Amino acid sequence: MSHTPGPWTMRERNFAFHIYGEFKKSKNAFITAAYWSNPAYGASREEAFQNARLIAAAPELLEALKLCEGNISSLLASAHPKVYGTWLETVRAAIAKATGSV
Repeated sequence: MSHTPGPWTMRERNFAFHIYGEFKKSKNAFITAAYWSNPAYGASREEAFQNARLIAAAPELLEALKLCEGNISSLLASAHPKVYGTWLETVRAAIAKATGSV
């Protein structure tokens, strides 16, 4: 896997929200990403907080999508291919975007 595995945590520091992950071997926390609020550019503190929270949830969201992909694939074989096919396309597109296989 090419990304830092989760869970990621978010902390506010120095007018920014920092996203932390851990190296498996050393357990040293490090910044994976930071998101600053800057009202001069239209980004409020609340918007920065919401964006940082979404970024911090990324590993769990990717794993949930992968689980959904498997479940939807099995449903697709049994019934309602039109509905489940659309869901499957959407889930696969999001996984591809997250993993860089677009």
